[in-house]
Amino acid sequence: IHEGVILREKYPFGKYGYTIPSGESVKKVLTEEQVQKLFDSKPTNPYQIMAKDFWFFSFISNGLNLKDILMIKNKDLNEDYFLFSRKKTIHTVKKRSTAKVYLTDFTRSVITRYGNPDPNKPEEYVFNILNTEMDNNEKHIKKKNFNRKINQHFLKFVKSTGINEEISFAWARHSFATIAILSGIRIEAVSNRLNHTSLETTMLYFKGFEEETYRKINDKILEYSRENDLNGHLSIQNSILD
Repeated sequence: IHEGVILREKYPFGKYGYTIPSGESVKKVLTEEQVQKLFDSKPTNPYQIMAKDFWFFSFISNGLNLKDILMIKNKDLNEDYFLFSRKKTIHTVKKRSTAKVYLTDFTRSVITRYGNPDPNKPEEYVFNILNTEMDNNEKHIKKKNFNRKINQHFLKFVKSTGINEEISFAWARHSFATIAILSGIRIEAVSNRLNHTSLETTMLYFKGFEEETYRKINDKILEYSRENDLNGHLSIQNSILD
């Protein structure tokens, strides 16, 4: 069209043209009780320990996906937090934002165990899976192989705990989002933590759990109504609705 080869009227897409259908992917999540069970359970070998460590590093770090974890550089790492921007949206979002993830004792221990942070090498990666001497193809293969290894051994660990779900690394992100929202955190805040560009994307993570949220809100209202007078009850109800 730009070069005048065909007329714009021949373009089949656009406002009144054909829309490519998109399938609705099912987001798999663990319950809060299942996550706690996995955290408290002991893996049986070093590979399962590593898989568990990285899975929970993701869960605790706002559901950060494995690619973004492996791409954390020394310059991103601070004493109490690290910075990241999602690599998945590098070619799809015009203005990309940088998010801050606060470190915990657990995530610090994972960095110490599997990484080699060096402030004197700001462009080097924190974790030892990648290094700056690799080209893009080598990095891609390394990330893909590591992802497969983590998924394989984490699934074996999950099965050993009696949880009969085909859990992958992606479940950490979906579980974080759903548990956070069901815990009462506003969806706008969760969306921000996930570094999503729209609330619609966050709602896809949460789809199918709306009724559970309403039930928990009602339970909270009933719980407070037993302990407080009518005015206290109305005050809490208004704060929830706000």
